[in-house]
Amino acid sequence: MVAGHATGAALPPWSRALAAALAAALGTCTKVPPRPGDGGTPPPDLRGHRAEPPDLPIRTPWRTINPTPEDSHFVALAGTSEDDHYLLTPGALLRRRDHAIQVAWRAPVRACLRGLHVLGQEVVVSGGCHGVGLLLVRRGEGAFELRELPNVELGGVWIVQPGEAFIASPSAGLLRLHGQEVSLERTVAPGDVGTGPVAVWGSGRDEVYAVGNGRILHRRPDGQWEVERSSPGERQLAIWGAGPDDLYVAGSSDRGGTIWHRSGPGTPFQTERMEGVSTRAVVSLWGNGRDEVYAAADSGLVLRRDPRSGIWLLDRPASPDQPGVRALWGAAPQHLLAAGPGALLSRQPGPRWQVLVGQVLTSVALRAVALSAPGEGLAVGDAGVVLRQHGGQWSHEARGLTTAPLYGVAVAADGTAQVVGAGVALRRDRSGTWSLEPTDGGTLRAVALLPDGDAYAVGDEGRVLRRRGGLWQPEPPIQTSWGPLRATLRAVALLPDGTVAVAGDEATLAWRPPGAASFLVLRRDPSSGLSFTGLGVLPGPGGPRLVACARGGAILVQLEGGTLVEQQAPLVNASALYGTGPDDIYLAGQDGSVWHWNGWRWSPEPTPPGEPLLALAGSGQTVVAVGEQGFMIER
Repeated sequence: MVAGHATGAALPPWSRALAAALAAALGTCTKVPPRPGDGGTPPPDLRGHRAEPPDLPIRTPWRTINPTPEDSHFVALAGTSEDDHYLLTPGALLRRRDHAIQVAWRAPVRACLRGLHVLGQEVVVSGGCHGVGLLLVRRGEGAFELRELPNVELGGVWIVQPGEAFIASPSAGLLRLHGQEVSLERTVAPGDVGTGPVAVWGSGRDEVYAVGNGRILHRRPDGQWEVERSSPGERQLAIWGAGPDDLYVAGSSDRGGTIWHRSGPGTPFQTERMEGVSTRAVVSLWGNGRDEVYAAADSGLVLRRDPRSGIWLLDRPASPDQPGVRALWGAAPQHLLAAGPGALLSRQPGPRWQVLVGQVLTSVALRAVALSAPGEGLAVGDAGVVLRQHGGQWSHEARGLTTAPLYGVAVAADGTAQVVGAGVALRRDRSGTWSLEPTDGGTLRAVALLPDGDAYAVGDEGRVLRRRGGLWQPEPPIQTSWGPLRATLRAVALLPDGTVAVAGDEATLAWRPPGAASFLVLRRDPSSGLSFTGLGVLPGPGGPRLVACARGGAILVQLEGGTLVEQQAPLVNASALYGTGPDDIYLAGQDGSVWHWNGWRWSPEPTPPGEPLLALAGSGQTVVAVGEQGFMIER
């Protein structure tokens, strides 16, 4: 658990009644899955008969590469004026007064802070990791005081009046903080854990709304919550209102980024039009009155609503090189602050946007990374972004070749590189020249280089492509007992003897030994929610060992001597792995954590807090992890 280190007396402990109510509401569904790294004994096949190793020496600490500096990874902001406001990072609460920033509170360990609201001198922060919810509260000029809630996840927070706030909980429903007491106002049925609201807004205690996971909820004056809109295909992420009868909700639907608006008492929410922009999701809303409402979307896009036409128009264009925007807040007409992973920005009339704090290399999701040597490598992601590390420094490469999302990258020691993505393949030759190569037009998710410079790539619909003589050619479909494989393949690896291994959705793991005409399916379960996300080849005393990690279940698969061995992994949603041998394996997760296996047990790495991690790579003892919003860390 996270323990506060604020000065001052601690708040009264949680009541047994509240803890019992939360436990009854949540059951065991949100508890942290068992982790063999938390002191449990690992499977005998991994440990063998060796004695437990002594404590390893302290390794090089992890550092944030993007964004920089570390305390510019903002997830929320709120305050009382442009000269006095708070900025929230996943691990700290900062206060910016008169252009100077100070740390108001910092978590001693991983905290996953998410929600922030300020009303006068009252500040409430919500968050928490690994099944422990956190509430950080300050009233008046007193100290910040921390509370912990076991078995509950917390999202956005809203102070409706001094001494009273509501906190959205995707796992439990709505929590009400009233004075020193916390109560559970609406619970999510045990079978629906994870479908509760993520954001909340209010206009007085009798007009409170919460949104998320396909629902818009309203708190009636009698304290009961009712569903005003239910559409399971929608994903609501934010809510703001100019009043109880003038509400805006933002998120995404099957059409991409969406904004819904209700403009009268009891009227239904209507989808509003966005002019000339396309986005996957709208993530934040704020207004300085009925006629001045803003929305932030992915890649740093900011929209402003035309009060006459009701159409949302571009206010700040998106660019992979610009800071992303996660939160909006303003204290005066025509003036707006925007914060996100990498920067704090200020909007002035014009509009004119200025970066006040932070730097950013890219704000788009980085989906793959590969190193050819310590300090030398590539990272690729959305919008055709290719980043190169040379001499330890990162910069942009291959600009203008494509704007398609890129999902896979491989780098050879001689400088050649191969990148694949949504219908595209990029190639870098030994001279450093990039070129765009034609493929079969399907989406490719991963790539591996052959010793002769050619490559294998895998992707959607079970496709496997081989590059020969500069041309990409499809391989015969992988056959299963149900017919040709159509599951998405997400990883490919090459063993030293020439064996090709592929893995992906439907718990699919297959390989083709040297000289074989077709792939042999080693593991597949079409009914499984398990999806293999990473493959690696580890050297060892008994020869190379193929390892695979997965999301959708705590599993790590090893192929050793032709036999599959499964063990429990410390992450339910593992996104990638990297290792130098059976006693040195790293595992990255979509919760933003990195775990390390030392041959005896798994242990969490002290990584900087940030975004979900999507890829992991290394060279020797150098390890790089990348993820959403351009987040990049290295050790």
